[in-house]
Amino acid sequence: GCELAVAINEYVRRVLRGLYPWLVAQPPRVVIVERADRLVPLSPHNVSTLLRAHLEAEGIEVRTGVSVEAVTDDAVHAGGSILPTHTVFWAAGVSAPDIVRNLPTRHEHNGALTVDASLRLPDYPNVYALGDNAWALDGVSGAPVPALAQAAERQANYVARAIAAGLANERV
Repeated sequence: GCELAVAINEYVRRVLRGLYPWLVAQPPRVVIVERADRLVPLSPHNVSTLLRAHLEAEGIEVRTGVSVEAVTDDAVHAGGSILPTHTVFWAAGVSAPDIVRNLPTRHEHNGALTVDASLRLPDYPNVYALGDNAWALDGVSGAPVPALAQAAERQANYVARAIAAGLANERV
């Protein structure tokens, strides 16, 4: 949701304002509503704090600890407030698709596959899982790895090296 909010804010403020000058008179409003008490709750607290400061500096409103109660044609009702709107983008939490949830192995609360430190399924050591489908823990902090494209890209690089090393009877 944060990445989407930044992209929309950039586009509206830097591109559309130049094409449609009347937007200057009525500035756009981008609001992030997050049910958790902070942004990106699986990240360290300092990351959440820095992210919030950056978003607010860019003119994005951030409301944490607030649930969306309803979305109507012209408003979002959240935390007892009414946010008038013409457009709503919904970026809900990440959960595994049914095909992953139905695999005969261990799963976490969001349906993601439980993996070991090498991103392998404990019950199937020749099977790797990564990205949103894997519940991986950071090797240093022990915290869950955030479901972000950057983390999945690093995981993919590691898994590719691990598979290549295994085929060559080497260790990663």
